[in-house]
Amino acid sequence: MRHSNKIIVDILIAILTLACLLAKVPALNAQGEGLKMIISPEMLTLPVGANFTVTVNVTNVQRLYTWQVVLKFNDSVVNCTGVWIPSDNIFKGKTYAEGEHLFDRDYVDKYAFLIYGASLIGENYVDAENSILFKANFTVKENGATRITFATKEAPARRDYLTKFYSFTLDYDLDEITSFTTNICTVVAEGSSVNLPPSALLTVIVPEVDTSKYVALKGYTPVGDIPHFFAYKGYPVIFNASASTDDGWITRYVWDFGDGNITETSMPIVVHVYNSTGRMLVTLTVFDNGDPPLNSTYRYIAVVGLLLERFDWSPLLYGLAAVFATAIVAQSFRKIRTKSSMSGRRA
Repeated sequence: MRHSNKIIVDILIAILTLACLLAKVPALNAQGEGLKMIISPEMLTLPVGANFTVTVNVTNVQRLYTWQVVLKFNDSVVNCTGVWIPSDNIFKGKTYAEGEHLFDRDYVDKYAFLIYGASLIGENYVDAENSILFKANFTVKENGATRITFATKEAPARRDYLTKFYSFTLDYDLDEITSFTTNICTVVAEGSSVNLPPSALLTVIVPEVDTSKYVALKGYTPVGDIPHFFAYKGYPVIFNASASTDDGWITRYVWDFGDGNITETSMPIVVHVYNSTGRMLVTLTVFDNGDPPLNSTYRYIAVVGLLLERFDWSPLLYGLAAVFATAIVAQSFRKIRTKSSMSGRRA
């Protein structure tokens, strides 16, 4: 009897332990879709001393309340002479305030960067398929070439080791609206020989999972400022480097998935399946068509967890309830029979 009781207790403990493991599947990351920040034009070839204007637009944005844009450029080649928000900007017709634009210098690559932003005032927000944020005037200073690029959370502008600035959009609750993709404006002084290094960028799409049937046992948590995504053992992940750019063209994409698998291809999109769990450092390296070929890298952390099919405990619980109910009924009948037998003997 004691042995049977121990088995029942062990079963109940096992049920409670497994129930504690049933956790909500983390939101799957489908980055790089929808919202875009666009700088135009994308390519300019001008003589030294020429002035030009770039326009920063945002597309596919919803519930926009506040924006900040950080642009980086080589100020030994071009100089920013002014920025302004035109009358037909995204907040047209609404009350808003613009911040004072600031210039600084990245302490690592020594490039200059511009910070500019604006915010609605009051209980308002805007939706836009394509609208202007601001414009900026530049002058070509010296022979050479430079890119005018967006600083993002993944690749911020850094005043020092602790202070970082990046572009973002916020909704009325001051939550970041979404991840976004960007492009690059390349400026070349006429007569300059140009072979700028490519710019590597990747986005990740993981499959949708039926959260009612699965429980996710996460691997290691992400660390540092490197962007991350959650993947699952045995499920394909789509890696897309189509947003990588160059002043010429990209000839090779080398993917190190962090699990010992390395793929080299001329195509920007690959599919990879993780067969082990844990924290993997994904590294994309792109090479351009220059002579010699130049390259750049982009890194992601893949947090790979194990998906276990969620067990339906209801039949087992119903079965246990039936067993207990049967035992109680049997015990009651046994007591009634015993009492009846004792009454008969007394008579």
